[in-house]
Amino acid sequence: MPKIVDKEIRRLEVVEAATRVFAARGYHLARMDDVAAELGISKGLLYASFATKEDLFMQVCLSLVPWKDLAASDADPERRLRALIAAIVTRYDESQNFFLILSDFWTAAMRGPNAKRAALLATGAQFYVPIRQALTAAIREGQRVKVFAADADAATLANLAIAAIEGVRLQHQLDPRAARKTRVVQAVSDLVVGALVHDRRLR
Repeated sequence: MPKIVDKEIRRLEVVEAATRVFAARGYHLARMDDVAAELGISKGLLYASFATKEDLFMQVCLSLVPWKDLAASDADPERRLRALIAAIVTRYDESQNFFLILSDFWTAAMRGPNAKRAALLATGAQFYVPIRQALTAAIREGQRVKVFAADADAATLANLAIAAIEGVRLQHQLDPRAARKTRVVQAVSDLVVGALVHDRRLR
C-alpha cells in the first residue's frame, strides 16, 4: 500500500530542505533539482508543492523565524514587554540561516525583473508583521491598564525594538565579542520601557 503523506507536512519538509539548500548555495545557484535531491523526492513531487523556485524561496523567507506563540503571559506590563523582547531575540538566535538567506532575498528583490521584484518586496513586507503586532499589542495593553504612558507611540516603539534587535544580531554575527549582544539587548529593553513609563519617558 503506497505511503500517504499529508500535503501540509510535505510542504513543511520541502521548506526545511530548501532552507538548507538556499543557505548553502545561495538563491541564484540553488536549483529545484538540489531541493528535490536534499529531500530525496522526485522533481514532480516537489513541483506539486511549489510551482516555481521563486514561490519556494518566498515561503522559505517567511518561515525563517518561528514567530508563533510569542505572546508573553506575565501580568505585569513591564515584565511582559521585557520578556517579549527577550523571546524575539531567542527566536533569532534559533534561526541561524535568517540573515544569510535574508541578504540573498534583498539581492534577488533589488536585482530581479520588476514583476518579480514587486512580488518579493510584498513578501518582505510580511517578515515583521507578527513581531510588530506582538510588541504593539503588549505596549497597548500596558497603556490600557494605565501602566504605560497613553500618548506613547506603540507602533514606533515596536519598530525601534525590532531595528535594534536586528542590528545587534547582525553585529554579533560579524564580531561576537565587540557586539556585546546581551548588554545591548538589555539596553534596548530599558530604552523601550523607559519611553513608556511615566517618570522615565523619552520626549
